[in-house]
Amino acid sequence: MMAACLTIGAAVGLLVRDSTAEFGILLGHHLPMAQWWMGGPRRDVLTYPMWGYPALLTLLPVGWLQVAQVLAGSATLALVWLAARREVTRPRLLLWLLVLAVPWHALCVGWWPMGPASCLALAAAIGLARAHGVRQAALAGLLLGLALQFRSEWLLLPPAVLLVSAATRLGRGAPHLQWGTWATWAVVAVALLGPWALHHRQQTGRLALTSTNGGMVAYVSLGQLPNNPWGIVHDDGYAAAVLKRQGIVAAPWSHTGHQALQRLTVEAITGRPVDYARKVVHNLRNVFLGGLYVGELSTDPADAERLDVLRERVKLLIGLNPNSAEIERYRQTGAWDGPGPSARSLLSLAWQSVGVAVGSIYLLAMVIGLVIVWRTGSPTLLQQVFAALILAQIANVALLQYQPRHVGAVELAGAPFVAEALTLLAARVRSSRVAGAWRQKSQGLGE
Repeated sequence: MMAACLTIGAAVGLLVRDSTAEFGILLGHHLPMAQWWMGGPRRDVLTYPMWGYPALLTLLPVGWLQVAQVLAGSATLALVWLAARREVTRPRLLLWLLVLAVPWHALCVGWWPMGPASCLALAAAIGLARAHGVRQAALAGLLLGLALQFRSEWLLLPPAVLLVSAATRLGRGAPHLQWGTWATWAVVAVALLGPWALHHRQQTGRLALTSTNGGMVAYVSLGQLPNNPWGIVHDDGYAAAVLKRQGIVAAPWSHTGHQALQRLTVEAITGRPVDYARKVVHNLRNVFLGGLYVGELSTDPADAERLDVLRERVKLLIGLNPNSAEIERYRQTGAWDGPGPSARSLLSLAWQSVGVAVGSIYLLAMVIGLVIVWRTGSPTLLQQVFAALILAQIANVALLQYQPRHVGAVELAGAPFVAEALTLLAARVRSSRVAGAWRQKSQGLGE
């Protein structure tokens, strides 16, 4: 299992090694934070990013960090297999879904904190489902607390688990998560953010469990609604321009910028709650239309812009989160109507398009599998926790910012449910064939 996953993980890593998603954040924030810790120039803003990824960068060079992330991703795949193989109807089908989890490897190999955070969150979820006492629950809480050092969005996981567990208790026959186990897990996880909260207070005068880019993300994500009534552009540069118009001299990811943009976000939502609801529905639609992130194949640097123009044209055509700021820049420079990309770049686009199509089918099958499991009335503890993880991440994407790579975190948690959906589909196909054969045989006897 590990050998197969490592082989595919290494292959995916080589194929998408030149992916540049969030590369600017790596160079502009994670690396400078790590360099400051190692005696480099002081950063003006010390409340963004979270500590997790800069800490890894102080321990490993970027190239070796990618290798470590591939190893962690493969180990997580094996962990999901060990935890879920006895809880699906056809274990071999689950095995194939995990071994061929290309989007998961693309998520884990990227230069961003989402890979390590997702690995730790999945391990924490499995640990909670398998906990048989306070010590095991505390260990699982420790894993979740480490995930929070990378991405604070996983703070949504404990309430999601509580919600799913409470809903499951209304049925009959399903095992129940013990409240004490859940509380130990959640308290230990949040307690691990204590040092960050104290650091945040020292820097800003206020306790907080998250970093100070939340206001910027919340505000510009309102621009993901096409033709939104606020006139917001989904681009970080737009947030900086808004602060400048407000007369605020601060970075959007600073405490001052965070507070100002958070206030503007609340005003925008309370002023037009129906439009915000439209934005949430639009993001949910994009979750299932946009599939799963599979990275970008390497292309000729001179052809990168032409490829991006084609990609934005496709996204604009189907309404899948087009980058309006980039589109406007391409129109001004004339690149929008320039020559098309090369065959090599078209291959990269085809790679991403297949990821979108297959990922969309996968996510739809995941929802069908969830319905199948819950209709039985007895989902296991692992199924409940995995369902909560899916709920937490999709809620985060819908309520705040949609990016295909953010959806990738649900792939492994969804694998057991996809396996159940495919099992049911295969059974239906077999039964229809048997029924057809019997009808033909009956007609032959009648003649």
